[in-house]
Amino acid sequence: MDGTGRPVLLVKPGEALHGAPAETLVTVDLTASRELGGVERQRALLKVRGWTQPVPEAETRATAVAIAEACLDEDLFAAVEGGCPALLRVDVCH
Repeated sequence: MDGTGRPVLLVKPGEALHGAPAETLVTVDLTASRELGGVERQRALLKVRGWTQPVPEAETRATAVAIAEACLDEDLFAAVEGGCPALLRVDVCH
């Protein structure tokens, strides 16, 4: 999620959405889990449907930092530096 709560996808080379045109319709499964007795268990599942949009260049760093606070991945920063991974936000259908 970015700072405004929109789902953001980190899309790496070789993945289906890498290089796909903007405004591609997607369905994304968002899950919440927690650890009980040393075992991680899924607590909730939310399906989100919307259209992909590249994160604007001016917002890329802030978006990567917001995501990294919850889920650190070095590819987030490669996307900021103009590397191969791309950050796509999902414009959610209402």
